[in-house]
Amino acid sequence: MVIGGIDLNTSKTLKKRAIREDKLAKYYSSHASSSSASSSLTVSEQVEQEDNTDNIKPDGNVFELPRWQREGSSQQMRISLKNVAAVSDRYGLSNRETAAISSAVLKDVGLVTDEDTSKVVDKCKIQRERSKFRAEQQENAATQYSGMEVQGLYFDGRIDKNTICQVKEGSKYYRRVVKEDHISIVQEPGGKYFGHVTTPSGSADDVSSAVLSHLEHSNVDMKSVKVIGTDGTSTNTGHIGGAIRLIETKLQQPVQWLICLLHFNELPLRHLVQHVDGPTSGPAGFKGPIGSSLDNCEQLPVKKFKMVTVNLPDLSFVELSKDQKYLYDICQAIGAGNCPEDLARRDPGPLSHSRWLTCANRILRLYISTYRPNTKLQTLVTFILKVYAPMWFAIKANPSCIDGTLHLWNYIVKSRYLPSKQRDVVDTVIQTNAFFAHHENILLTMLGDEQKCLRELAVRRVTNARARALGAAISDSPRQFIVPKINFQAKQYCDIIDWPEAVTEPPILRGLPTADIEACVEDAAKIRELVGLFPNHTQAVERCVKLVTMASERVCGPEARDGFIRATLLSRETMPFFGSKKDFKGIDL
Repeated sequence: MVIGGIDLNTSKTLKKRAIREDKLAKYYSSHASSSSASSSLTVSEQVEQEDNTDNIKPDGNVFELPRWQREGSSQQMRISLKNVAAVSDRYGLSNRETAAISSAVLKDVGLVTDEDTSKVVDKCKIQRERSKFRAEQQENAATQYSGMEVQGLYFDGRIDKNTICQVKEGSKYYRRVVKEDHISIVQEPGGKYFGHVTTPSGSADDVSSAVLSHLEHSNVDMKSVKVIGTDGTSTNTGHIGGAIRLIETKLQQPVQWLICLLHFNELPLRHLVQHVDGPTSGPAGFKGPIGSSLDNCEQLPVKKFKMVTVNLPDLSFVELSKDQKYLYDICQAIGAGNCPEDLARRDPGPLSHSRWLTCANRILRLYISTYRPNTKLQTLVTFILKVYAPMWFAIKANPSCIDGTLHLWNYIVKSRYLPSKQRDVVDTVIQTNAFFAHHENILLTMLGDEQKCLRELAVRRVTNARARALGAAISDSPRQFIVPKINFQAKQYCDIIDWPEAVTEPPILRGLPTADIEACVEDAAKIRELVGLFPNHTQAVERCVKLVTMASERVCGPEARDGFIRATLLSRETMPFFGSKKDFKGIDL
């Protein structure tokens, strides 16, 4: 016979149980003796003595019942904390931080005392509430998407270098930080987060397959997709092997190409800076004299500078970010010839080749701090004030896809002042990225034009294209979307291309009755009611890309990331701003 080893955990549990039972036995024994001694007292005296002796041990010390033995008391915190879970995800608080803050608040309001700690919140409670709330949001989304028609999908990707994941080593899993390529998908119109996917690489085939797989997994009617919106990278926009083209081929139907105009607006500035100041160095550096001076330009004192005329649209109704507001204010300051002190002290934003808005901010900030700026700096400042900034805010003020071609045309018109060499640099970039010069996008702008003759012409071309499509044989592959050659000397936007003989109907109009399209002749606002809510930029996607990056650094796994994102977005939607008591709104499911 062999005697086994001692089970330390079981022994520890049995020892605690024995101590607890011994304390209870002593308490009941003390309580029984006190009751017999008080039998000769009056009722009021018995009650008073019981109040004083219930917690008295035989040795005279106070003995407190275990919490689970008290009447009306619970050992567990069973209150739902869904609002706490949503807010902790929104502001990126850890479970321990959230638990400490929640318990401190309950202590201050008197729900937690030294005698009753049943309402204390611990980190495990917060983790359970977070997981439960995230799962609820995912279930709601799955129910909502099932069988739903999604007309517009806008997507963009980023390689997140600090993605948390679990790696199996042997029989155990360990947390590791890896690089993953995440594609964020937004449903339009409305700019609503649709989901995110992880791709093996950033290739067009992987991106298109991941997007379509997510659609299929969400049980969405894939044939309902009419619009695809992305940035202008060749991976997405290649007319043979780009992601949008592959999606069209797999869906066996064309889609409307809405390529971000805010990205388009940055590209000429980027190439002009490189042409004037020299190539870049690294992800955020410049080699030229102007670029090298941008790092600490906000610390330079403001000097007397020459006023440059600028014409910006009214943006009182448009919400701007901090960097966008800085650009707007400093453009107005240069246009007025005077820079306020508080503007001179503000941060123009980090310098990065992926954010040319902040690069423009720093160029303007350097200009107001330079005595007698050279010709190169004046060239860049003039371009920003005459072309880049006015077009940025014009796109923000008129974000509809109906205005896309008009924005492209205005960009061409505003840049004609440049000398021939600099204009050639800008025109090359415009030609490569003139996706809104395609006749399908021009027709949308013509349908909403103020001139009735242009609306009539557009309606005629759309109805003829429909008739031609009905009479033609069904093709195995949809038409190829190729950027046409631009006529930079054209006098109006509808003449910037040579129109093809076989004009195709804008896919965004697919399914609309011909009578609705013909109604655009008499009512210029009709087309905006029908399809005007699809944006000509991808800023909603950029916000989701940032949120996916934040989620990848804080939670592990795609499902946890998705739940984290949905919980955060619900909290933001419920309470967009919290500055005072009147702003507070809790989540009510």
